[in-house]
Amino acid sequence: MMVTISAFGLLRQALLVVVAAAFFSGLALPAGAAQCPTTGEAAPPKVHLTTAIAKPAYRNDRTRREITAASGNPLGTGGTANAGLTSTRTEFLVQPRVMWSRLPEGRGCVVVTEVEAEWRMTAVNVDIAAEYLPGSCQYRAVKDHEEQHVRLNRQAFQDRVADMQARLKVLAANSGAFITEGSPQDAAQGVADALRRGVQPVLETFHRESRRMNASIDTSESYASVAAKCTEW
Repeated sequence: MMVTISAFGLLRQALLVVVAAAFFSGLALPAGAAQCPTTGEAAPPKVHLTTAIAKPAYRNDRTRREITAASGNPLGTGGTANAGLTSTRTEFLVQPRVMWSRLPEGRGCVVVTEVEAEWRMTAVNVDIAAEYLPGSCQYRAVKDHEEQHVRLNRQAFQDRVADMQARLKVLAANSGAFITEGSPQDAAQGVADALRRGVQPVLETFHRESRRMNASIDTSESYASVAAKCTEW
């Protein structure tokens, strides 16, 4: 029997969550008739990567104290409460498709034919402290600063898209074809898990570069420049 399998691997922020799913359709073959190619003999899997960045969502309902608590830094920068905060959430989803053929002695031949992946920045949230009303000098100054963070996060993400595409192609090609004693579902899930682990270095680089770029404007000099735009705070 030959069947087509899909499995999902989901990466949400730094937490790995695997969601397994499979559907079957295919061609019945006589037992032992299928031959399993090696990875080098199998056609390279097709790789499709979809990326997207959410539009910023602004809120003005939390106080400086609440924003500071949400930032994970109880004291705030320099011992003061934060006037604004930009936070993002990213999500990676991968769905490999494989052909599974029954071999003698209860084994199966697995050929990876296609990899569908999505890497998205699913949320960009911008907090501006409730003490500063929209239209005020302070509100505009804080918003300008936070929008710099939005641009830096977007740039850090876009800078890694080509790396993600290249990494997926290599991983998919190396997955190629193999013989398994497990079920078709287990085989598909194993491929999804391997792809998910394989792209982890790209995701880690993105997070590291995003932190570095954002830190470049979270400085005493930058905050002094923001404060100088308004006469009162």
